Amino acid sequence: MDSKEAADFDCPICMQTLHRPIRTQCQHVFCQECNIQNFAMNDGKCPLCRNPTSGMEPPATDIETWMRTMKANCTGCDVEVYLIDMRAHTTTCAQYLREYGPDCNTSAIPLPTPASVRSTFTCPYCHQSGYAAGDLVLHCCTYHHGEYRHVVCPICASMPWGDPNYYSRNFIQHLRIRHQFQYQFFVPAPQVIEVDVDAGLDRDIFEINEGLNLEEGDIKIDKIIDRSSIMGDKYRWPKTIPYYLEDNLNVNAKGMILKAFEQYRLKSCIDFKPWTGIGYFMHFTANQVGERALLESRIYYPKRGFQCLQFYSYNSGSDELNIWVRVYDEANPNGTLTKVTAVKGTDLNYWQLHHISLTMSKKFRVVFEGVKGAGSSTAGISIDDVNLSEMHCPTHVWHIKNFAHLLDTSPPGLGGKIYSPRFYSREGYGFQIGLYVNGTSSRPSYLAIYFYLVSGPDDDKLQWPCPWKQCTMLLMDQHPDIRRRMNNQRSVTTDPEKVDQSSYFWDRPDKVGVLVTDTDGTKYYRGPGSGTSVFISHERLKSRQFIKGDDAYFLLTMEDVSHLVGPQPTPSVPTTTVTTVPAGTTTQPETSAPDLCADFKCENDGICTVSYGKPICRCLTGEDWWYSGKYCQTHSKQEDTAMIAAISSVVVFLVMLIITVASVYCLRQKYHKKMGKNDGHHGTNLTNQTPM
Repeated sequence: MDSKEAADFDCPICMQTLHRPIRTQCQHVFCQECNIQNFAMNDGKCPLCRNPTSGMEPPATDIETWMRTMKANCTGCDVEVYLIDMRAHTTTCAQYLREYGPDCNTSAIPLPTPASVRSTFTCPYCHQSGYAAGDLVLHCCTYHHGEYRHVVCPICASMPWGDPNYYSRNFIQHLRIRHQFQYQFFVPAPQVIEVDVDAGLDRDIFEINEGLNLEEGDIKIDKIIDRSSIMGDKYRWPKTIPYYLEDNLNVNAKGMILKAFEQYRLKSCIDFKPWTGIGYFMHFTANQVGERALLESRIYYPKRGFQCLQFYSYNSGSDELNIWVRVYDEANPNGTLTKVTAVKGTDLNYWQLHHISLTMSKKFRVVFEGVKGAGSSTAGISIDDVNLSEMHCPTHVWHIKNFAHLLDTSPPGLGGKIYSPRFYSREGYGFQIGLYVNGTSSRPSYLAIYFYLVSGPDDDKLQWPCPWKQCTMLLMDQHPDIRRRMNNQRSVTTDPEKVDQSSYFWDRPDKVGVLVTDTDGTKYYRGPGSGTSVFISHERLKSRQFIKGDDAYFLLTMEDVSHLVGPQPTPSVPTTTVTTVPAGTTTQPETSAPDLCADFKCENDGICTVSYGKPICRCLTGEDWWYSGKYCQTHSKQEDTAMIAAISSVVVFLVMLIITVASVYCLRQKYHKKMGKNDGHHGTNLTNQTPM
């Protein structure tokens, strides 16, 4: 793509490649962030035509689709990059940063004063003074556009964050990009460092895929080469479906797809049938110390090596609840009991959610055992909503009590924000969740949720910036049947290369974060947050069982996804090995199965596969054409088939016509011969009767 075409995708406000483009009512296209800033600072007027804007303009999906398919060269390193990835590339391109400088850290810029707005500057080329910022840009671009000397930008040098010793290699282009608009229009007020990855938009899968012409809303089908036609039940996909994660997916998207696979396995028969149950309820009460009772589940047949047992329990006394598994095998057909864990009574007068991780590979039952304790127990033990599934258990649970009361009393914005306790991953990374109960000031009808790294005791032993850890924040739908739940979740992945102006976004919290005080007086550092301001709407929050008994549960998991950074390995062609025994021995030579496709060549891009020990060719097919034959050597089209059918019909008709005509002719000849014989016999009789 040439520069003129690439410039068509530049934002008129920031003068950089469009990022999350939106289209205003006046049909002008801007970055979403630029439009929001312009709406707040420019009285809701379009900066180009001054027509009113709404501040919540719809995404320009057509522009974004073009940007996903078109490439342009980076003005710094001249590397060809997709336009959709250009903004991310320039933030890390060393040559681009040397020429144009880094983006300014607007969060560290103080609010402008009247004196700062009236500041004047001196041209670094001709040394004329008295120019305002906008006048200096106009002067240099008009009279010094051919200058290539390395000079210091006087505007940047006067800012609190500026470096007076930094020489710009392309000062004119620097002015056009960094100082196109006056300083006071685009300096936001100080705010909490939080990145809204959804940019305040609540879009479902149908809105995201709108205009992409996908099958059933989310399936992309190649209409030129169609290899997955459904022509009957025996041609449909099997229950185990392979998948491939393309390289153009970011790590967070890969992790989300795997999470979706887990949910799909849970709700359908694809890959495995989930182990869930509804109706298992147990209440245990006794008078004598040591009395016990058992509740056994049905037999489960595991297909994976891990399971998660989830249930609620209520135990305010001294009774004890033991969790056992009874494993069946050939040596022990009646089962062997193994104790997994015990849940002892507490002074908590509310239902508690439990997750027990199991690692069963043989068929088994889950056994609940209630044991009467020595102390007082007025209510006994109650168990409800027991579910067993082949999934990994969440590593942490954030239980929020009196959640409905918080919804009614919390104000929007920072005044209604609550934080979870500090949690620690298996590696030792500390993290915390921040929740705007009644949303942010701009989105008050939604729950907003953000993920933060916090300082911990093992920070000196950990790798920084935090590399490829995905935190999943899941608001649990508390429906008794896990198959009917519609949980709401959001994942955030720590990209170690993500930068926030001059520092890494996911660096050590004591390096990039702020010092905060916990409710118990403990001080710790909290890093910048990443999440969404439209996690779930209040309307949907109240429509299902996200709040049950005035309680809400957030299930949190922080896991390593570094294995998703590289491309997924593709199956390799099996190699053949031949092992022979030296001569002179009586042992028969051992020869492995040869590669049957090595000498079996398929033509016209056909693929050789082995079926029942014989090589066969899978031929290429299209919408109205295909290849056939043993080696895919014959090319056929739908028109040829129609022509062959027509010619065959004509030939059959002609053959039948010829046969009919021949049959009629033969019958006529036979009839005439028979009539001739009859006529000859009758004539002789007449002759004999004639008198002499």
